[in-house]
Amino acid sequence: MKSNSSNKTHGLIAAALTPFEDNGELAINRIPKLRDFLITRGVKGVFIGGTTGEWPSLTTDERLQLSEAWLTQRKAGLKVFVHVGHVSVREAQRLASQAEELGADSITAVAPLIFKPTTVDGLVDYCSSIAQAAPSLPFYFYHFPALTGMTASGLEILRKATERIPNFRGLKYTHETLADYAECVQCKDGAYDILYGRDEMLLPSLSVGARAAIGSTYNYGSPLSCKIIEAVEAGKYDEARIWQNRANRVLEIADQHGGGKSMMRVLGCDCGPYRAPQTNVSDAIITNLRSELKKENLWHSLQTEN
Repeated sequence: MKSNSSNKTHGLIAAALTPFEDNGELAINRIPKLRDFLITRGVKGVFIGGTTGEWPSLTTDERLQLSEAWLTQRKAGLKVFVHVGHVSVREAQRLASQAEELGADSITAVAPLIFKPTTVDGLVDYCSSIAQAAPSLPFYFYHFPALTGMTASGLEILRKATERIPNFRGLKYTHETLADYAECVQCKDGAYDILYGRDEMLLPSLSVGARAAIGSTYNYGSPLSCKIIEAVEAGKYDEARIWQNRANRVLEIADQHGGGKSMMRVLGCDCGPYRAPQTNVSDAIITNLRSELKKENLWHSLQTEN
């Protein structure tokens, strides 16, 4: 599928957290607040039901509910990417079909995590069968080797998928190999949408042609990441490096204090706990998180005027 700059994705896409109640049940009622919180902080879209969204811990029915909530309560201008990858192709097709019916902007699928394709051709067959369930929607492959163990390069997958998936649009590229990423960006004179997925490497990805990024830290750290993009667009690379270092330090502090859901709680957009088997943190750790951010003069950088 030929793509030009006018229909490519631009800006930050938050890999949205999935909100839960304290008892572990899905908290659909929290989605409007999360949506509005993200919009006010500069994101251009959401990637729902992904790894950050704890998809392996959700039932298919819960994932359908999650997609329905986001797609029926969306606001103009906010893109919704629906992750539909699954260990069962049939369940993935259910998710893809619903996303198309409800008007998602695109669907995305990661490689299966258990019975894994042994070749790129097998992987593309898996993707093709899912993409066919939503033929009117752009399909992105979620390239995440650290999670899936797939060793093929992004470029190899891109070339094969291009030949065999009519609605193929590009990659969600969550990997560190910038040389391969740059080749994907340049493939067929930039025909495809290659969304970068390593938040701590946003700046270097922009230097090799990234136009958009999908990541977990954009739930809470988007004000910092927007500053990186603004600085690059103004040619202020020294300033961009400062903002990237700050964003990376926020990520380090967050990881030491319970991750993204702890950050959302201290910023006033509580998404509830993680679902088991992930573990949660105490109120004391949340308090320490706020104190640590303030001590390192990062708290103010995470605020917005809204």
